[in-house]
This record gives sequence, structure tokens and C-alpha cells, in this order.
Amino acid sequence: MKVYNTGKMGLVSCSGAMCLGHESSGIVVQLGQNVAAQAAKSDARAEELAKSTGDRTKAQNVVGNSALHVGDRVTLEPGTTCRMCTDCRNGRYQVSQFDELG
Repeated sequence: MKVYNTGKMGLVSCSGAMCLGHESSGIVVQLGQNVAAQAAKSDARAEELAKSTGDRTKAQNVVGNSALHVGDRVTLEPGTTCRMCTDCRNGRYQVSQFDELG
């Protein structure tokens, strides 16, 4: 909606036509080798954020769930954010000025 309403995604502007609605969904059928390592990194980020904000639930919402399992329903969020600005730290990553499309 941000791109639709403003023509911008973070610091990137759209100057021409753009097809919106590129998010997709699916079900996990197999896990790669690096999933456990990435889950550990996510846990560490969530722990760091929880300590600084005092809110473990909000930190987990910002960082995301750490464990991914076969059979999980998933969606794709093509943007990446800093996860450290005020908006990201308050669980509003979708309005971060530092996001990028992946």
C-alpha cells in the first residue's frame, strides 16, 4: 500500500509503471542446511532487541519467528529493513525509511 499511495518504498521512488501484488505464499516442503544457523541469528537479534526495548513480544514481531518447519505456511515479504530505526523497533517495519525491495 505504501508504494501505491506514495510511489515510494523507503528511499526508492517509482518513476514509471509498476505491477503491484508481487507477494506470494506457499507451504514449506524442505529445509536447507543454513536454516538452523539463520534461526540462531534471528534469536540473537530478537534477544538484543528485547533487552533494549523491554518487550519480548514486540521484538519477536520485528525479527520474526526463529524456527521454520516443514509444513509451515509462509508468505514472502520482498522488503528488507534495518530493524534498528524507531519504526522497526516499534514493530512498524512497513513504514521504515530504510527499507529496500529484495
